[in-house]
Amino acid sequence: MVWALLAQARPDPFREPEVIWGTAGIAVALLAGAFVIWLVDKWRKNAAAPPDATEELSGFRGMLQRGEITEEEYARLRNKVAARVRDAVARAGDGVATGATGTAGAAAGPPDPLPPVPPGDGSRGPPV
Repeated sequence: MVWALLAQARPDPFREPEVIWGTAGIAVALLAGAFVIWLVDKWRKNAAAPPDATEELSGFRGMLQRGEITEEEYARLRNKVAARVRDAVARAGDGVATGATGTAGAAAGPPDPLPPVPPGDGSRGPPV
């Protein structure tokens, strides 16, 4: 009796059009959702990014030329942007700015292009 139940020919459920179209619909919905999430994430990161210092200074310069701000206000805004750029460079730690003055690292000098010479007499064999 068990063999009779197992031997019955059932159609493959994965060949049914409802299953195929349903699976394709779910796959398309997942891809569309991933694309929407990617777009929102990209938009959010662009909105949260601070403005470029040169664009910001250009905008302030235009405001000064149009008479919307005074020379003193422009100088104050320019100093704020410069301080923010100095802080960003100091946080990056790439050696461009040193200390609180923001001057270039001339005291450190250029890096040595050659590696140090190991001690020894110059022979190829191990030291004895």
